[in-house]
Amino acid sequence: MLDAEGKVHILGRRSELINVGGEKVHPTEIENVLLQIDNVKDVTVRGHPNPITGEVVAAKISTVVPEDTEALKRRVR
Repeated sequence: MLDAEGKVHILGRRSELINVGGEKVHPTEIENVLLQIDNVKDVTVRGHPNPITGEVVAAKISTVVPEDTEALKRRVR
């Protein structure tokens, strides 16, 4: 984040845990697993609100080369 004085502030996660139905999930552990998948260059994992479980795990994935989104989702799952 860039402030009014032109200084850059590095912001971390809002929370270090994602609460999925009472289970605590560490985003870093999931990111490390997803980074091992072929064609995955970068991953950011966060909690996404869910009315039933509290949160679900959401991942933003960047690929090395373009890939069909549905094919990537199938491979990740």
